[in-house]
Amino acid sequence: MHTVSLESQSIHTRTLALPFCERTVRAPVPKPGYPKQRTTLGERLRARRIDLGLTQKEAARRLAVHPASIRSWEDGAKPSPFLALRVLDFLGSDRTVNS
Repeated sequence: MHTVSLESQSIHTRTLALPFCERTVRAPVPKPGYPKQRTTLGERLRARRIDLGLTQKEAARRLAVHPASIRSWEDGAKPSPFLALRVLDFLGSDRTVNS
């Protein structure tokens, strides 16, 4: 590391140990509105909907529910047990119970 003093400020510059060896790290940029975590049903629902490129209205049509239901589920409300089965199918989840 080189240190250059300019009056009362010091500026640090770094030199690579192996300047001929460069790496570029690439990662996909998350889509707008994509949840940072997918721990709740609503976050998983929003992520799946965005992955499929669907609006809330289009997802509601696929699930045969009102778009307000999709909004409320994504905001944390829980669907009724009957509708939860549809949501799990939409998510592609395995509905079997391990005993």
